[in-house]
Amino acid sequence: RDSSTSRGIGDVYKRQIAAGFLFSLTIETLQLMLRLGTFQLSDICYNTLGGMIGGVMFWIIRLIRKQ
Repeated sequence: RDSSTSRGIGDVYKRQIAAGFLFSLTIETLQLMLRLGTFQLSDICYNTLGGMIGGVMFWIIRLIRKQ
């Protein structure tokens, strides 16, 4: 692998956190605009945390399967 094009594990985590945050923010904004629920900042935080935990679990399972 070329070191100039490979992504470090930190970059992967940043992208994962950003994706989880943006997805959750989109859902919460749609709830607010369509009046289908309540907009809560805690939901955004918890959903982002859940995305991080899910990503770590995926990474661990992937490491176990490679062995």
